[in-house]
Amino acid sequence: MGQYGNQPDFATKVSELLGDSPHENLNSAAIYIGAVIDPDSTETSITVLPVGNTDAVTFSGLTSGSFIPVIVNSVIDYNNIDKKEILLIY
Repeated sequence: MGQYGNQPDFATKVSELLGDSPHENLNSAAIYIGAVIDPDSTETSITVLPVGNTDAVTFSGLTSGSFIPVIVNSVIDYNNIDKKEILLIY
């Protein structure tokens, strides 16, 4: 996806986030949030470990249809998002 490494320009695989937190070894995925639980909440966030980082990063203020334009190896935590609505894009 994009120009990261030798990935193609567009996604070739999409999967749901499975298992319990933290979700590790995601093999360099981008994140798409299909829907949030409470659209009026100001507490919607996702914490991820981007590829190449040693520290986690939290993205907040997310809405339904949010695309996180960062390649990640782990999803550490999320708030106000149903796990089934977090899609991993490869």
